[in-house]
Amino acid sequence: YLGVRLTPDLSWNNHIEAITADSSRTLGLIRRNLRSAPPLVRKLAYDTYVRPKLEYAATIWNPHQIYLINNLEAVQNRAARFILSTYDHSFSVSALKSQLTMSSLQLRRKVSQLCLLHKIYYHIPVLKNELLSPPDRTSSRLNNTCTIKRISGSTNAFNRSFLPQAISDWNNLPSSIVTIVDPINFLSCIKLHLSSY
Repeated sequence: YLGVRLTPDLSWNNHIEAITADSSRTLGLIRRNLRSAPPLVRKLAYDTYVRPKLEYAATIWNPHQIYLINNLEAVQNRAARFILSTYDHSFSVSALKSQLTMSSLQLRRKVSQLCLLHKIYYHIPVLKNELLSPPDRTSSRLNNTCTIKRISGSTNAFNRSFLPQAISDWNNLPSSIVTIVDPINFLSCIKLHLSSY
């Protein structure tokens, strides 16, 4: 539906397999057509044509299984090697991505989820009232000042879905970040905070 493949058991395996295959094909096309292009152009092509496919609606289908996380990141790893023409596997792909200032896709998905929750919390009162509740008890030592009541279900699929996961991540943030109302300031602070881990 609208580019996201749904299954009755809410498993995202089929969707992730499809988007990694599609993204890999697009990356292959870019590699064939931009073989002699400079790194800046290659990175622009990746950012424009490949990464959006890997991130479309990712706040909803963000996987928790390591093998799915790795399958998605493998596409970006191949892109980093292509952008810098460094196919020698003795060179760390993490160092290549750092050189290109490419955050991991997993980190980008986490930032995206937190930004969506921030938008609901501060800028969409109808959804905030419907979806988010204050906790029954708080501790100034353990909780930030904007702590949200955790929600949980009987299945792992539910507990790892957007809202429970985003609330858990939000509650682990310091008060200095969750109290930022401006979305642009929140985004820059959250990126800085999460990249330090």
